[in-house]
Amino acid sequence: MFVSTRTSKNSQNFETLQNSFMVISFAPDGKILSANELFLQSTGYSLGDIVGQHHRMFLEPAERENSDYVRFWQDLATGRPNSGEFRRVGKSGAAIWLRAAYNPVRDRSGKVVRIVKVALDITGQKEEAAENASVLGAIDRSQGIITFGLDGTILEVNDNFLSYMGYSRDEVIGRKHSMFARPDFAASTEYAAFWAHLRRGEYLSSEFERIGKGGRQVWLQATYNPVFDTQGKVVKVVKFAVD
Repeated sequence: MFVSTRTSKNSQNFETLQNSFMVISFAPDGKILSANELFLQSTGYSLGDIVGQHHRMFLEPAERENSDYVRFWQDLATGRPNSGEFRRVGKSGAAIWLRAAYNPVRDRSGKVVRIVKVALDITGQKEEAAENASVLGAIDRSQGIITFGLDGTILEVNDNFLSYMGYSRDEVIGRKHSMFARPDFAASTEYAAFWAHLRRGEYLSSEFERIGKGGRQVWLQATYNPVFDTQGKVVKVVKFAVD
């Protein structure tokens, strides 16, 4: 009875794995033994296309014989698991990004008899991250960006903003936003209210008079953008500006 119950539980776990993850099995030499439907859907292959082929079919030609790849399979064959994010190639030639774990399976004598790979397709996440990085790079090249703590302490600043204000990075990091304001404004209730709005998570956009190095007047078209954590709490303020 106990054995039957345990077998049933294992069967349920295996079915859940098959329905939720890409699963593919290899011989210790890297030849493909089996693959589930999710793996086939993500890569674009049929089972007949891949069984008996080597894992290297999912790599770019330049990667197939390099020393790191040879060592990768040597380690798996000796029982060392491997996990991480891997770039692979589907049937169409398009890149596929997988978050995967390669798990050596041993027989009762301790010999590695196969490698089971369990994976998630994270191609969409990678593409979105690359697109976001491209957009952020374009913004960084075209605008001044400066980041403040909630008390106005300067945390980060890009080269464009430093150019607008005439300072070096070392001259501003760790100092307060008030260094860019007229002393009378920095001491005013209006300035205190300005920061109170930001700490409450309120976005501000306008033309702002600021003071650069040497007392030079600088007018900036800028937005102050509160940044929230996963709990909805404001954790910092990012300012985007053009001179």
